[in-house]
Amino acid sequence: MDLSLRQQPAGLKLSNDEITITVQTELEGIPQNAVYIYINHNRITEVTTSIKQLKMERIISLEAMGKTPLELKNAIESEADPQHDYWLNILGLLGCSLVPAKSNGKAQHKFKKQLSDMPFYVDYEGSQAIVYWRKRAELVIQRGATMRSTAPLNQDGKLGFSARFAEQLRAEHSTQFENFVTTEDIILKSVNEVGLFLYYGGTNSWLILKNQTGKTIDELSKVN
Repeated sequence: MDLSLRQQPAGLKLSNDEITITVQTELEGIPQNAVYIYINHNRITEVTTSIKQLKMERIISLEAMGKTPLELKNAIESEADPQHDYWLNILGLLGCSLVPAKSNGKAQHKFKKQLSDMPFYVDYEGSQAIVYWRKRAELVIQRGATMRSTAPLNQDGKLGFSARFAEQLRAEHSTQFENFVTTEDIILKSVNEVGLFLYYGGTNSWLILKNQTGKTIDELSKVN
């Protein structure tokens, strides 16, 4: 996704047709009806939909076409959201990372060595695959996996946000599948990326990947 940069009096603004990101150090001129991320020493201290009188090193405001501020906030914070990894990558490019709340009620997952040799099976929306969680940030889709062939469309007939990201992910691995069947093992970074690549996401992929006894990868790795 290409983003154009231009200097603003209050800081830096990045925008394209779908996303607007404003980075500044003061509240003056901050966009309305956005998600606000308050950062101190390169760590996110709060993700909120409210403008607060806080003195921070940086304030990032995010706007996404077709998403309310609350929907966008949930996508950033919820590991189960299919766009979660996308927004983490955006934040990483801006030099910051999420600091999990001590208790936010959302499921957290932890890689366990005993899971690395356990096959997880996908059978969803026309996609069938065997997946291994080899390392904390490495999942392998075995050669021969069947991918969903058509992307879901929004009501306006256009590709949605997740579908566009999924298409980008598929393009990065375009030499590794043919006729929507993988010809090589595919290495991805997260469960959500696996879901996007195989069936365009749109659901909680932690509940889709199951072992031979039917237990989900969520059950086997959830820590709270």
